[in-house]
Amino acid sequence: MNNALTQCDQPPRFDAITIELMEPTLQSLLKDTHKGLDKLETTVEGTWEGSIMALHRLSESLEFAWGIVEHLMSVQNSDALRAVHDKLQPELISFHMRLGQSQPIYDALVQLKEGPQWPTLSEGQQRVVDKELLSMKHAGIGLVGEERERFVTWQQRQGELSTQFTNNVLDSTKAFELIIEDPANMAGLPESFRAMTAQSAQENGHPGATAEQGPWRISLDAPVVMPFLQHAHKRDLREQIYIAYITRASSDVHDNQPLIDEILTLRQKSARLLGYESYAETSLATKMAEGVSAVDALEEKLRLVSYDYAQKDHEELQQFARNYSNDDTLELKHWDVAFYAERLKEEKYTLSDEVLRPYFQFPKVLNGLFDLVHKIFDITVVPANGQVDVWHQDVLYFEVQNKQGQAIANFYLDP
Repeated sequence: MNNALTQCDQPPRFDAITIELMEPTLQSLLKDTHKGLDKLETTVEGTWEGSIMALHRLSESLEFAWGIVEHLMSVQNSDALRAVHDKLQPELISFHMRLGQSQPIYDALVQLKEGPQWPTLSEGQQRVVDKELLSMKHAGIGLVGEERERFVTWQQRQGELSTQFTNNVLDSTKAFELIIEDPANMAGLPESFRAMTAQSAQENGHPGATAEQGPWRISLDAPVVMPFLQHAHKRDLREQIYIAYITRASSDVHDNQPLIDEILTLRQKSARLLGYESYAETSLATKMAEGVSAVDALEEKLRLVSYDYAQKDHEELQQFARNYSNDDTLELKHWDVAFYAERLKEEKYTLSDEVLRPYFQFPKVLNGLFDLVHKIFDITVVPANGQVDVWHQDVLYFEVQNKQGQAIANFYLDP
């Protein structure tokens, strides 16, 4: 098929990608890629070109199309998109399991690693081969018979659970709103916050909302929750928002606890089947840490050097809160910490987020970041808006140039 989901030689044409296009295109690509894998297993060679590059060519179109679907799940989630994703995900996992458990491909990679071409490969190429071999181990290449079947079933189930977990968090977050109509309940909140939450109210059933008179819509999105906890004078409302935020996806139809329990169980069983003591060992096999004990040792080292200082800071904040509130019996709760920390910062350093805000406007911060990477890496980031289609009007597009002014990369930025 030739459409916007298969044209992987150019940036995605988001304006031409529709949900209706996804299922038939992915089904066609899966069919073609399975056929390609059948052929590759009979022709794969123990060389860089005959193994790694052949694998890249095999799944390039499929990974491009599926990557777009997964990306849109994150930035344009909808019931229709979820239905397509949930239907296709098991087939994608099955393909990756088949690819990761292909004995001819594994044998060819081992032959490459042990053969005469190995010393001629760059350090980066050798790293690619090693990671491919490790990923095949983690896909169950060493398992046979019933153990392999069980492993594939567990991987399928983990994919379903992870998607459901994410959807529950998203749905639980979207399901909550607190509409504040009394201006007294907005005491302490800055003008920028009032404007943002009034606009949110306008977009959600309150067309007459204004920054000055309200109503104001408080959601559980992080850019709303954090300033609210820092500045809202009404302690009971801070408590309500804090508890709602930390208990997202923990009850009713969105309860993630059973999913967490099952995910952890499946991870542990899968790790043991692969020869690891724990899922943590499996995860660290692809990372720089030497092992679980090294991670534990680092965390304990950090705890030892920071705990006394953290305790001292907490005691100072506790006393400040009592003085500020004229309440000698006040005990700091989780929904108080950000509020009084902000007041302490204002009093101790004459600083506040609102005073600093004009100095950290988005364009200034972005330009500062790009100036920094130019100094460190000798590259230049150039705006390239309008050159590609984007999934939302706020998305920016940039080109990265080397010191000769040649384009070496591009990236999207969704602020």
